[in-house]
Amino acid sequence: MKEEYDRFASQYNGDPDWTSFLEDYTIYLEKTRNIFGIAQVQGESLKQISFWPTPARMIKRVTSPVLKEHTQSRDDWFYIQFSQAAHLSLPGLVKMSECLLPEGPEDKEAYLKKLRSDCAFQAITLIISFFSEIEYILKFDLKEKLKFLWSLVSEFWPETKGLYHKRYQQILS
Repeated sequence: MKEEYDRFASQYNGDPDWTSFLEDYTIYLEKTRNIFGIAQVQGESLKQISFWPTPARMIKRVTSPVLKEHTQSRDDWFYIQFSQAAHLSLPGLVKMSECLLPEGPEDKEAYLKKLRSDCAFQAITLIISFFSEIEYILKFDLKEKLKFLWSLVSEFWPETKGLYHKRYQQILS
């Protein structure tokens, strides 16, 4: 947020059309800084703030070999693939734009439907995975419902089944 404010301020400072917006944004930043307990010095120099680590940095901190392997495979499966698509790296561009190529799939509409379906199942699987991790840690007594969701989604998308067998079958037993 501070970086965004700095961009706006460097571009529009002194512009009367932006004065009110920049003043309101300054008040918003100050309130947010106070709510999250960011010291004034940290608010001025963002390099002093500890940011949430990326998945690759999280993996380095994991000490359990089982959890480290799971975290690495989740990074490979979710984060890298989603990051490639979001940041338009070559693998992400290729996957997302294959149907636009002249030599692309014959049935472009079917390809796009499959791509949308895969994205939906990835999101659903990620959500079930997230809830399963919460159940494992906090024990809300939802194991049976989560196992049902895993089995239901696994019937339609094989990658869900693989992830379930690799991690969640054991921790939801």
